[in-house]
Amino acid sequence: MTDGHVNRSGSQKWAIAFYLYLLLLLAIAIVVRLNLVPTPFAAVSAHSMLAHFILLGIASYLSYRGLQQRTVWLWQCQIPVGPLGVALLLGLYQVIQIIWFNYAAGVADLAAGLSGIVLFYRLARANS
Repeated sequence: MTDGHVNRSGSQKWAIAFYLYLLLLLAIAIVVRLNLVPTPFAAVSAHSMLAHFILLGIASYLSYRGLQQRTVWLWQCQIPVGPLGVALLLGLYQVIQIIWFNYAAGVADLAAGLSGIVLFYRLARANS
């Protein structure tokens, strides 16, 4: 009984970390889109592919751990719910950029984000 409580408590901490991290990602997206990035950090935007890879990868890791490694079956494949949700949010973000900000969706940023999601999911799975 104690082991189940420890696991539940541990996964609750991962879930809280994931939801707080989502709020951080939302704040970053808003700050970047409103051009509120301070001048020294503006030069870092040239590394957006790396940022997409790392930021979305971390979200994938936290979501997999926080949602207790839940999976769904899609097209006869077992897919982890957390990383799938992060990938869907990435797609939604790209669509929002196209519609509201007249910003062409960056295929390289999308590929970097999806690569980060997959790699960090595999790390989370290996560490579970």
